[in-house]
Amino acid sequence: VYCNPSARSISYTAGAVQDISPKDMEIIRSGLTPEEKKTWARHVFREVLSGSTRTFTVGEAISEQEKYEAKSRSAVKAKKQDNDRKQREIDVLEAEETKRDIVYKDYGIKVISKRTQKQGYKDSNIVRVSFANYGTKNVRAVQFSVYLDDLFGDNVSTLNIKTSEGIKAGTTLTADYSFDHNPYIARNIKLRNLSLSDSKVSWDITKLIYTDGTTESFQ
Repeated sequence: VYCNPSARSISYTAGAVQDISPKDMEIIRSGLTPEEKKTWARHVFREVLSGSTRTFTVGEAISEQEKYEAKSRSAVKAKKQDNDRKQREIDVLEAEETKRDIVYKDYGIKVISKRTQKQGYKDSNIVRVSFANYGTKNVRAVQFSVYLDDLFGDNVSTLNIKTSEGIKAGTTLTADYSFDHNPYIARNIKLRNLSLSDSKVSWDITKLIYTDGTTESFQ
C-alpha cells in the first residue's frame, strides 16, 4: 500500500476540514493507508460533534484517535470484567441460597422460653431453645444464631449458640443457653423485658458437623 509520509504532516483546524486545499486533500487520500483514513475520519467526526476548534496535523489526529479508541476498548474490557465479577458473586450467592434452602428444610429452631436468673454475683438471661433435626443425617455439633426482634422488626438481641450435644435424625434437642445480663447495657435490658409473645423469631445456621465427618457451612 502506497503511503506518503507528508500526508500525516498536513495541518488543519477541527470542524473546518472543508478548508483543506484540494491539493492537500489529494495527498491525504493517496498518502494514508485505508485503516489510517478510517481512523482519521472517526477523529474528524468526533471533533465536529464536540464543536472543537483545535488545530491538528493529520498524524496527530490519527494518533489521538488511536489512543482514544484504545482507552475506550480498555474501559469496555474493564466494565465487562466488573460485570463478570458481579455476576460470579450473584451466582455464588444464589448457589448459597439454594444450598441453604435445601439444608434448612431439614431443621427447625424455636425459642421455648426466656427468664432472668441469678448466677453467683451476676444475673443471666436464660433462653430455652429447641433444635429439631427433621433430616436423615445425625448431627454431631451445630453453630447457629437466633434473632429476637420486636413487633416492628427491630432487632432486640442476637443469640449466637454453639452446641456439641448431638442431635440424631428425627429428634429434637431442647436446652437452656445462658447469656450475661448487664443492667447498664440497653440491649441486655431489652432482652430481659422482651415478651416472647410480642417478638418475632428468626434464625440462621452457620455450621453443621455430622457424625459421618462431613460438614455444611453457610455465610
